[in-house]
Amino acid sequence: MLGLDETGLQVLFHPTGTTTARAFDHVVLAVPEEPDDDLYIALRDTGGIPVHRIGDCVAPRRAHAAVIEGDRIGRNL
Repeated sequence: MLGLDETGLQVLFHPTGTTTARAFDHVVLAVPEEPDDDLYIALRDTGGIPVHRIGDCVAPRRAHAAVIEGDRIGRNL
């Protein structure tokens, strides 16, 4: 979902990058609207060792994003 306006709900089809307006009677979002990064901030502020954010700590999204980010960070350690 990209937004909501008088034409309807603006949705993005990721494989092609096309955007369309769709009309719906109801819209239910099943994700938090902002990342939960309290633990990251607490650990980061203690100093000590480097701390990296992945997955929902960066932005609410699917689990595979956390796996990919974790792999990337692990390779760089």
